[in-house]
Amino acid sequence: MENISGDRWQQFEKIVFEKFLLSIQDADNCCALIDKSVVIIRNIIVSSKGKCIKLIGNKFLTYEDFYTSPCKSSKLNIYLASYLENELKSWDINEIAYKCMKLSYKTKFLFKVGVHCKRNI
Repeated sequence: MENISGDRWQQFEKIVFEKFLLSIQDADNCCALIDKSVVIIRNIIVSSKGKCIKLIGNKFLTYEDFYTSPCKSSKLNIYLASYLENELKSWDINEIAYKCMKLSYKTKFLFKVGVHCKRNI
C-alpha cells in the first residue's frame, strides 16, 4: 500500500491486544473509538518503520436504542447502527477504546460494546 503521509505501509489481517483481537474478518471487525463512534474495519496497516499502526474502515453515521423498556438499551451499551459512511477513513490505533460484537438485524446492525474488551490506554 502506498503513501499515507509519505511512508510505505504493510497490510495486516489482524491486530492482537492484551484482552482481545481485531481483524478484517466479519466476526472481529467492529470497534468503538474513544469518541464513541463505531467503525467497521476493512484493513490494518503498519508503517514501514513500525512506528504507526492505523485502521482503515467505515464509520456508522446513525445510532439508536434497540429497545427502550424496561430501560434504554444504550444504558447497557447496546445499539442499532445504520448508514455506514461510503468513504474509507483511517484512525490511529490509539483511538480504539473497545471491541464490539456486531450482528445483522433487518437492514441495520445491532452491536454491543464489549464489557471485557476494553483496551488499556
